[in-house]
This record gives sequence, structure tokens and C-alpha cells, in this order.
Amino acid sequence: IVLDLDDTSSEDLLSELGRDQRFQALPVVGLSWQSRPERVEYLLRGGMEAFVAKPVHGEVLRGELRHICGMTPPGRGEEWD
Repeated sequence: IVLDLDDTSSEDLLSELGRDQRFQALPVVGLSWQSRPERVEYLLRGGMEAFVAKPVHGEVLRGELRHICGMTPPGRGEEWD
């Protein structure tokens, strides 16, 4: 799930996903203008797999999605050799 955290209901949705066992293993990537380290850390502890600051750069989001899918190690945009 790619979740826009600037939507007022998104943090409620993140909490609901974390409480429902059917969705606990579902990775969530959060997008937001609010990228203070303490907020990002709070959200990651709350069940988000990754965070991407807005404005979103396509290569950054693709890199996070590839990492979550097991295609790259953290911080790299290209596929593993």
C-alpha cells in the first residue's frame, strides 16, 4: 500500500491495518510533506515499512518499492546482481 499521510484519515487506516491480523504483513509506504525525524520514526514503529518525503521523486519511490519486494538492498535503486 502506498499511503498519502497528509490525508487526515491515513493514520487511522494505518492503525486499523496494524490491528487486523489479515493485514499485518502487508507493507505500507507512507508519503508526506511532514518529514520530521520524530514523526517518521513514530510512523515506522507504528507499522509502516518505508517513508518517502514529498515532493515524491519517482526514483526514490521506485527504490523503496523494489527494496520491499526484495529486488534491491536498502538505499539502492538498481536490481541486485
